[in-house]
Amino acid sequence: MGLGIGLLLALFLIAALVAYTQLRSLEQKLRQVTEIEEPAGSAALEMEINLIGTGFALLGYLHDHDPLHLQRLRDDQSDFEKFLRQYHELAQTQEYRTLGLKVDQGYTRFRALADRLIRIEDEQTERP
Repeated sequence: MGLGIGLLLALFLIAALVAYTQLRSLEQKLRQVTEIEEPAGSAALEMEINLIGTGFALLGYLHDHDPLHLQRLRDDQSDFEKFLRQYHELAQTQEYRTLGLKVDQGYTRFRALADRLIRIEDEQTERP
């Protein structure tokens, strides 16, 4: 039984580290995008704000399992996705469209890892 809990804890720590790494990678891509001197730049800045909120909400939920953190996480994810769509609509050059696709890919990986991390944490807290 101790081995099972140890493996679950190790899986949780690995997932947390990978999610954090993905968050940092995505944040770096967004910084490139926010330097844009075109209309898509404001959408990119809003994405960055919501990404930071998502990261804090995820950490908050993992710390104390308050459903309000989970709701904030979902709200920030929804807002991020709204501004990402807006960015794609406003990007005027191929370079910025390519950056948008990279942000899409990074966000998809981060969201999957965050969801997995929440699932693992919820499973751990259900056990005595």
